Amino acid sequence: MLMMMIVKVEADLSSPRYGHGAVLINQKIYIYGGRKVIVTNEPYATDSLNVLNEFIILDVSKSFTIDDLPWEINNDGNGTNPHLFRHGVTSNGNDLMILFGGISDTNNTNNSVLWYCHTDSSKIFQPSNITANASRRFSFGTVSDSIDTHIIGGVDSLTRLPAQGIIDIGISSIESDIAISNLINVNVASYDHTATLLDGNIYIIGGMISFATFADMSSIGVYNTYDHTLSIQQANGDIPDQRGAHRAVGFNNTIIIHGGFNAIGDTDNLFKLNVLSLTWEKLNIMGPDPGARYSHTFTLVGNYIIGTYGLSKTNGTLSNIFILDLNTLSWTNEFNPLPAGTSTNTPTNNTPTDSSSSSSSSKLPIIVGIVGGFIILAVLICLSIFCFIKRKRKNEPNTKLIHEDADRSPQMTSLNNNKSYDYDYDDDNSNNVNNNVTDLQPIPYDYDDDNSNNDNNNNNVPNLQSIPYEQHQLYQQQHQQQQPYQQQLQQYAEEEVDPLNYDTTKIPFGHPRKIEQPSLCSKNQNSKLQ
Repeated sequence: MLMMMIVKVEADLSSPRYGHGAVLINQKIYIYGGRKVIVTNEPYATDSLNVLNEFIILDVSKSFTIDDLPWEINNDGNGTNPHLFRHGVTSNGNDLMILFGGISDTNNTNNSVLWYCHTDSSKIFQPSNITANASRRFSFGTVSDSIDTHIIGGVDSLTRLPAQGIIDIGISSIESDIAISNLINVNVASYDHTATLLDGNIYIIGGMISFATFADMSSIGVYNTYDHTLSIQQANGDIPDQRGAHRAVGFNNTIIIHGGFNAIGDTDNLFKLNVLSLTWEKLNIMGPDPGARYSHTFTLVGNYIIGTYGLSKTNGTLSNIFILDLNTLSWTNEFNPLPAGTSTNTPTNNTPTDSSSSSSSSKLPIIVGIVGGFIILAVLICLSIFCFIKRKRKNEPNTKLIHEDADRSPQMTSLNNNKSYDYDYDDDNSNNVNNNVTDLQPIPYDYDDDNSNNDNNNNNVPNLQSIPYEQHQLYQQQHQQQQPYQQQLQQYAEEEVDPLNYDTTKIPFGHPRKIEQPSLCSKNQNSKLQ
């Protein structure tokens, strides 16, 4: 544990600092801690430490220029807020601000590795108890989603060696008696890198693997937050120079890195990584360059990136604020927030955190996607069943109509050779119903006793088969009043008829004893019977 002397100072927003942390919460950038120095020092020098517990706020809900910044100071009057630098700063996506690790001192009222505060109320940090496997470390990457805060790599505060593994801290347990943490045993073994969260994957870029040994910028570590696995993927394109203590932000499948230092010196260039193709591209930025730096902050706000402070090997610590306009890819002195309710190409949930300056994301879209997929699948299954039943019913014959037609189709019989024939059609004429019907001699629907031998009497009763079949029922309704059909049947049943010598014209049509006379058949029908 570092032993250090803390010099308490009032907040001086123009004073240089580095190793501080920043996070965007509800249209305000919250900046905490850091170290003030006058003379350039190496990143891990422990002499002349001046560790801060200053809590300053930059309101980004309104327009401003870098010469007239809307700062707010929220220093703790009781001195209970911890003095930290090279720590991690992140958020739960709402108003909760979270601090983890960093270089601290024995004069702190509590030496906890985990702190939290609500930015919409007191803004006083409270220590949180955490399980023992979360040892103190610094210069790590920090990102949060809606479930966990992820602590990636870094330097162990006791051994001063690269810290192994990734610590996942349950956000919902941070304010409880004991914060739940899990150590994921993956081989990160680097520090001063960046960690950026996009779509459930944390991209680990650059950094150092040992003193004066930098990681290859073409080797990108990808940590899957769902299955807790780490893979190394190779990037291509315009590979950046090796570097550490640089900063990064992520949005729309893109990561932009800025600054950093290496064995040659510090840098001011910017590179863009497409995480889908893993292709690097150097960005040409217009406007006055804010200068090379490292250990600064880089915070995404709508279509802007706002950088604060930092350290330079040539210029010492830096005090200026600088702004990058992503629409024009130019440095600017002005910030203009988008109107309320306006969508941007840089979602606000990709909120960069402290030394990692990475984006926070949520696993909720994955859950919603799975539920939505099941709903769509259920709808498709229901539609398939409905179409199958509808098609099956359409292909089934209409038995009701067939039976009705059969009941209304008269049967014709013949006495030729003592054989009876149904009123049916042979195969040759089965496709022409109208021709078969007209071949038969028209049979009146009913007969009058007085006019039985005159089919074309003065009553002008039309023949049943001289009208279309579908009009039979209408015909029956119109001409039934001449003599009801049931009355004809009753009258015939009461008569005594010689079965060998009867007048067939007096038998009502449809009666079982009605037999067609061979002389009434057409030529075609006679040819069939013969």
